[in-house]
Amino acid sequence: MRRSGISLEPGSAGQFMPSRDSLTRPECLSLRDGRMFLTREERLVSGIREAAASRLPVLIEGETGTGKELVAHLIHELGPAAQRPFVVVDCATLVESLAEAELFGTARGAYTGAVLDRQGLIEAADGGTLFIDELPELSAALQAKLLRVLQEGTYRRVGETHARVIRARVIAATNRDAEKLLGAGLLRPDLFFRLNGHRLRLGALRDRPDDIAELANHVARAEGFLGIADAALVMLKSFSWPGNVRQLEMIVRLAASRHRGALCLSSFSFGSDGARVAMPSPGTLRDRRLEAERETLKRTLDHHRGNVSAAARSLAISRQGFYKAMRRVGLT
Repeated sequence: MRRSGISLEPGSAGQFMPSRDSLTRPECLSLRDGRMFLTREERLVSGIREAAASRLPVLIEGETGTGKELVAHLIHELGPAAQRPFVVVDCATLVESLAEAELFGTARGAYTGAVLDRQGLIEAADGGTLFIDELPELSAALQAKLLRVLQEGTYRRVGETHARVIRARVIAATNRDAEKLLGAGLLRPDLFFRLNGHRLRLGALRDRPDDIAELANHVARAEGFLGIADAALVMLKSFSWPGNVRQLEMIVRLAASRHRGALCLSSFSFGSDGARVAMPSPGTLRDRRLEAERETLKRTLDHHRGNVSAAARSLAISRQGFYKAMRRVGLT
């Protein structure tokens, strides 16, 4: 197993040597269901705690798979309404013709077939938290009605003439930059300014490579293994992770599900579309390590636009060490 470069033995009493990345632990915030949010961004952790302590709206921005719903759930559980409902509205899946009824509910007789009063998602969140995922997917008309909920705390079921009172904390999320959405007319400015109480940005996984080791090891341990050794972590760090944390979690879980003993590097599957793709052709462990190191150096240098000093700092090595590594893997 040591020769394979990775050791993931469930229940084993054998030794596991952590990588240097795992020695600097990120902040870890836990949900009651056992899920965890890990980050080294102190400002983000402070922002989550500040948002949890107030009732102001929250706007979360971040690419798909970065953990926006997890952060929203953390804000809810860390706040005073933790025991109240946490209701998720996935705007991307709402059918436009039914979206208003789903959100606000319907009164009996509002339309043919409406034989009973029906509670909407907004009403279900009363006293708790309403999490609106992918807010820009809502039409401008529904965004205007949502604005009234935020401003006045009132809403009407479809088919009703009297207003109902609602007291719910609103957290909205989008996988796009809010300013660009405003410029494109996909987000109402008045709604944006009302939501922009606490604003949190979740970084893409490719921009925080130091978190990959901790996240991957956490998933491996949750699957009953000891963790992931350095050789495999180098490979994992070299990938761009278009699906972010969600993709990393699935790849590690998939690898663990296929092996009850030790995993080898070729056990991992990659692909932006979720499909299994071929890994490097068989070779010695040294060859595979050099290839993974080469890709890591190349991607890091590209990310910092050829600035060797900045690239070296991001990998926690000296400038001379970076040049030495480049020569070792054949980049110079």
